[in-house]
Amino acid sequence: MKKSIAVVLATYNGEKYISEQIDSILGQKNVDLEIFAFDDGSSDKSFKILESFESNHDNIQVYKNEKATGSAALNFLNALLGLRDKLSPNIEYISLSDQDDLWEDSKLESAINCLKENKAELYASNLIWWEEATGIKNQLKRDFDQKKYDYLFESGSAGCTYVFSISFLDLIIKELKDRDLKNWKFLSHDWLIYFLARKNDQKVFFDSNSHIMYRIHDNNVHGGLNGNSMSAIRSRLEVLKLGWYPEQIKGFTQFLQVDSPEMNVYNLFNKGYFGRIGACFKYNFSLIKSKRKFIKFFLIQLISFKS
Repeated sequence: MKKSIAVVLATYNGEKYISEQIDSILGQKNVDLEIFAFDDGSSDKSFKILESFESNHDNIQVYKNEKATGSAALNFLNALLGLRDKLSPNIEYISLSDQDDLWEDSKLESAINCLKENKAELYASNLIWWEEATGIKNQLKRDFDQKKYDYLFESGSAGCTYVFSISFLDLIIKELKDRDLKNWKFLSHDWLIYFLARKNDQKVFFDSNSHIMYRIHDNNVHGGLNGNSMSAIRSRLEVLKLGWYPEQIKGFTQFLQVDSPEMNVYNLFNKGYFGRIGACFKYNFSLIKSKRKFIKFFLIQLISFKS
């Protein structure tokens, strides 16, 4: 029996790619799907393209935010907060979609099978890094073994790989209600959703397969930060200088009890330079999934003398 799934698509000025992506979603095999597109005030033809799809497909609903959120993260999270009343009663799973990727036709079916077989609530996967300008394609690995506190310092994978149960959607809605998201600098829906899953002991499954072409182009919001080019490295360092980790910690602490083990990690990390180094020594490889990435993380803390 086909499983029913809702795809949440966040759009903003994506006229160049959005039709290709929607076609790849509509081409998914062995699932009954509904698409909910939320446009964040596009000034190009994105919304008209969405309306055209809506008029030609009964399973597509299109919405335009009354007031632009100004970020893909807020657009996604606001969409999830209001999604429950829009869903058909038979929907069992939720998937997130960027506006500029391409999906293999087995993406959703594979994700649902993985969730069922592993009794998990959140699915994430590796993905194919696709540099549009050069045509270069490489696998972006995200299926490292989970560590005790990795969710405090990194996301699980790109949010566009996520598929999760309807019960986990209800948990997200409960957790996000009355939280301060608008003032969260560097807010990442990818990271927050993974954080909420791990914080609430929800099982997360990481697929070693890649079912998505993650398109990298000039207008990506964060995609280019994941690369290993000199420009990507410089961009990451600039974000770190602007207070990436302190701002993220400030946002995540509103979801934690003051005496929780997670808060103990954050409290030590927040004690200036020596606190960050101390946290790296005390918790070491439990902070980041990949050992190689932890070493990079530690070196960044080591050379950053900003308090």
